[in-house]
Amino acid sequence: MTLNESAMLPLCWTAAAVILLGVLVLRGVLPVRVALGIMLVKVGIAVAFALFGDPEPWGLLDDVKYFRQGLEFVTRDGNPFTFFLDSERVFRLVAMSEGLHVLYGWYNYLMQWLVGPYYFAPVLGNVFMTAVGAAGLHRLVLEAGAPREEARWTTVAFLLYWDVIAWSSFINVKDNMVLMLTILLLLAYARLAHGITRGRVLAIVAISALFIVLRFYVGVLALSAFVLTSASARGAIARHRWRLLALGVVLGGVLYAVVGRGLLALAWSKLDVEPGSMLFGVVRILLTPQPWSLESNYEYLLIPSTLHALALVPALAGISSLWRRLPGARLVVAYYALVVLVFASFPWQQGPRHRYQAVFVLVWGLVHLVREVLPAVVAWSRGATPSAVGALPEHRTP
Repeated sequence: MTLNESAMLPLCWTAAAVILLGVLVLRGVLPVRVALGIMLVKVGIAVAFALFGDPEPWGLLDDVKYFRQGLEFVTRDGNPFTFFLDSERVFRLVAMSEGLHVLYGWYNYLMQWLVGPYYFAPVLGNVFMTAVGAAGLHRLVLEAGAPREEARWTTVAFLLYWDVIAWSSFINVKDNMVLMLTILLLLAYARLAHGITRGRVLAIVAISALFIVLRFYVGVLALSAFVLTSASARGAIARHRWRLLALGVVLGGVLYAVVGRGLLALAWSKLDVEPGSMLFGVVRILLTPQPWSLESNYEYLLIPSTLHALALVPALAGISSLWRRLPGARLVVAYYALVVLVFASFPWQQGPRHRYQAVFVLVWGLVHLVREVLPAVVAWSRGATPSAVGALPEHRTP
């Protein structure tokens, strides 16, 4: 696919805007030169594919559907900022989405309204979302009590991680939005350990509400991880445990009312918790997709899936170490475990996109293993005290 001349200028200014906005988001957690270099690489990959690639062989059906949803509304009167005030247009999008998960369709409308009816518009927006998610991940690692350098290296690794590059640079899918909001939601829950404020509770409620119109069960999994890990928590969470439990019940009730009994009953009917099926499902969701059996529309995952298979065991070892050595990380580890177990229970929901929404936990596990566990093992084998690994250059947050 070659872009026509009329698309070149929108592509250039959109790429420049994403680089600038990405650097602005990341400058508080990374040195500016590091943030700029990373954004140039990420945006450069997406722009190169927009110029010389062809997404059609890799189409996942959903990507085309989302793009057409945006195109449907961008050719009509109105704008995305008043969209939800027009019930007729909202119901139209609900019908096109075949459910309440309309947020990413609206996002395609927004990006096409801002940039033009080009496939690269939402894709470049997804690249920016990974920068927002990375900044949130940096703060999430710090909230868990990890060293600042571990937080920085986790941020860099996440931004350049093979799965993140693959899913955000080529295909117009909502999983990057899911990933970004998941990190921000877990960050909001983690901050409750330092005190329960109205702002933190409102952040949890607001992000959970967004998931109702994006991917409804993510809010449930995040809430479940919080409830499970807060049972042994101390501080503000321990003092207000019953209030938080009540809030969880309320959020669960709202979700049930909004999603409806029919959809939940359908999900329940597809549940398979037989031990053999569960074990197979765990292995499948952890290893999907296998590089030797990729379908034609997943060929862009050949290199990422190979690297994922090689890095999986070390990443899981790092995650296990996070649970043992860093109690503040247990919320994130519990979320990852719930994602794996829940999708292991649904045989038809074990694709690479379902694994991707928790990829940030694997990234953190790898970085933690490299920075903490491996030096300790080497030092122990030599009978010495482990020394710190290299650090990114210090910078001052403006």
